[in-house]
Amino acid sequence: MNPSDIQDIPENPRLNKVQFNGLELKSPVTADGDKYIDFSVPEFYNLVQYKWVLLEHVSKLGFDSIVFSDFDVYWNKNPIIELEETFKTFPEVDIQIQTYTSRPSSEQLCMGFVAFRNTKALLPDLQNLKDLHAKLLQENRMTGDDDVISKLFHSDANFRAKVLKLPQSTFPTGNLINVFSRRNLFPGLVPFEPFVFHANFVVGSRKKTLLLKTFIYNSQFAKSGTKVTFRQGVKAALLVRRVGVYAKRLMKQSLNF
Repeated sequence: MNPSDIQDIPENPRLNKVQFNGLELKSPVTADGDKYIDFSVPEFYNLVQYKWVLLEHVSKLGFDSIVFSDFDVYWNKNPIIELEETFKTFPEVDIQIQTYTSRPSSEQLCMGFVAFRNTKALLPDLQNLKDLHAKLLQENRMTGDDDVISKLFHSDANFRAKVLKLPQSTFPTGNLINVFSRRNLFPGLVPFEPFVFHANFVVGSRKKTLLLKTFIYNSQFAKSGTKVTFRQGVKAALLVRRVGVYAKRLMKQSLNF
C-alpha cells in the first residue's frame, strides 16, 4: 500500500444491513463530538464490545472464513493464502489469532488480527465471548476484547484446543518494531518478513501513524527509494482519525443517540 492510495472510507451498502441489537452496554459510549477514541479512556472498552456483534452478523453472510483486522494493522504481504492453508492443514483449528505473549504461563491473545473458520460452533463461541465481556466490564470497566478472549482461552480447555496462535515473528505487534530495524546487531542475520504489522502499544492516532510510517518506510522491508512527503503523512494521520470518527457515527446511528 502506498500513501497515495489512501482514500476516504467508501460507502458500503452492506453496512446498512448491520443492526447492532441485543447488546447491553454497562456504560454506553456518549455521543458528544467525533473525537478519536483510544484505549486510555473507558469509552474505548465499551466500543470494542461491538466487535462480537459485528462478527456475529458477518458470520451469517455465508463466508467459509472471516478475517478481522484492526485499522492500525498494516498488511505487508497478503496473509489470506497462508491463513486458508493453515485451516486446511489443521482441521481442528477454528481460530488463528495474533498474540503478544511474554510468559508461557500467561498467554495474551490479540483481537487486532484474527481469523475464524465459519462453522456452527462460531456463533456459540461469539455469544460466550460477548457474555463474558459484559460480565468482566461489571468488575472492571477497562476490560478490552484482548482480555476477554485471553480469559476464555485460559479457562475453557475446549475453546483453547481450537485456537492456533500466530507466530509473533511474522504477525508482530507494535512493541516488536525494533526487530525490523535496518541496523543488524549481527551481520547476515535478518528477521522473517512479516505478513502484517500491528501498530498497537502506543496511544493516540498521531503515535500510531508514526509507528506505521516507521515500519512501512524505515524497516528492512521498506521499498527502496520510498520517501514520505508531508502531504502523504497528513493523509495517513487523517485516515486513522477518520476510522475512530466513522465507528462512533455508526454507533450513534445504530443506537439512536
